[in-house]
Amino acid sequence: MYTVGILTISTSGSSGNRVDKSGPTLRDMISSEDFNVTLEKIIPDDFELITATLINWSELTNLILTTGGTGFGKDDVTPEATEKILDRKSIGLSELMRRETYKFSPMSSLSRGISGTLGSCLIINLPGSPQGAKESLSVIQNLIPHILETMSQQIENHTN
Repeated sequence: MYTVGILTISTSGSSGNRVDKSGPTLRDMISSEDFNVTLEKIIPDDFELITATLINWSELTNLILTTGGTGFGKDDVTPEATEKILDRKSIGLSELMRRETYKFSPMSSLSRGISGTLGSCLIINLPGSPQGAKESLSVIQNLIPHILETMSQQIENHTN
């Protein structure tokens, strides 16, 4: 079983001025016999807090799904904060999400979200809207088990 953290990045959500619907949507989608959501949190659009949370959670989970902060607003810094801490980028995952969700909404091409690894954790930035997060995750959800399996094999091979 893989452990999952769902990090909602929203200043208005963290202050209680907006109800988070994206985080629960992702939890419902990813929770299964193979994935156990062990961490969930809403934090403001704060570069240092995002990086610190991702670093901390990467040591506790196999997968972190972020939602929010991927647009063009001045406070949207999720991709930059994520990129700062990644060991390796996975450009293909993010491009696949944008390309496939464009079929539902041309606005999906405005997501600046990125994906990659930090240690043995896969981190994926998803849009902040519940529909955008849902559509994006649905595009790559079937790939995640293979990615995590491959990552765990690499770790085992390095320790033997």
